Amino acid sequence: MRVVFVWDEPELTMLFTYALQKSGYDMVSECINDIEIGFKACVENPPDLLIVGRSLHEKDDGFELSQRLREVEGLPHFPIVAGYVDVWQKFEKAREKAEQAGVDLCFGRVYNAGAVIKQIRELLDNKPAPAVS
Repeated sequence: MRVVFVWDEPELTMLFTYALQKSGYDMVSECINDIEIGFKACVENPPDLLIVGRSLHEKDDGFELSQRLREVEGLPHFPIVAGYVDVWQKFEKAREKAEQAGVDLCFGRVYNAGAVIKQIRELLDNKPAPAVS
């Protein structure tokens, strides 16, 4: 499984890589901290999973990346998970914005990585996954 992280916090990408591997996923991860490079990487070689931070260099640019990817004609659908959606506003309002951008699952600050990984596993297994608050 190929996972692309578009996030500017390497510690979190390492945490998620480790947790997904411990959950049994045989995976290769690619960590990118630039929206445009992330967009190009996902279009040229669509990942099995994209995990993106809500904001990297600009407010909501992670959501904008998600929306741009969903608008690319012919691009296969892959799950998009957005993190730290509660940075700029309350979680529920941010979750609505994430859904409008084509995000499949979102979470706030990571206090329980196991719960987030469980929901990512459910998403990858095509089971409904509620948002993590």
